[in-house]
Amino acid sequence: SIYQIEILNESLWALQQRQEVLDSVLAERRQKIIDITDSSNCVSCGAIRAGAENLVLGANYIKLPSLDTVINNLEDARGINLTGIFQQGIQYLDDIPALVETQSATPIASKCQHS
Repeated sequence: SIYQIEILNESLWALQQRQEVLDSVLAERRQKIIDITDSSNCVSCGAIRAGAENLVLGANYIKLPSLDTVINNLEDARGINLTGIFQQGIQYLDDIPALVETQSATPIASKCQHS
C-alpha cells in the first residue's frame, strides 16, 4: 500500500541522514583499534589489526533513490477510473458489429444499384 511505501521512504531518508554519522563513528572506532594494536604492548595483534583495517560500513544508503516518485505515481493512479475505462472498452467492442453493418451497408447498396 502507499502507506507502507511512505514508511519505507521515511526510513530510507532517516538512514541517509545518519549515514555520515555512522561512517564517522565507525572510522573513529576503527582508528582506536588500530592505534591499540599498534602499541608495543599488544602481542599477536596482527589479525585484529587486519580486521580493524577492513572494518567498513557495509551499506551505502545514500545511493538508494527516494521513493517520492513512486508514491506520487501511485497517488495519481488512485484517481484513474479504471472501471470506467474498461466499460468504455467493452462498449466499444460490443458496438463493432453494428458499426460494421452501418458502414458497409452504403457501399454494398451502391454496388447493387450499379449492377
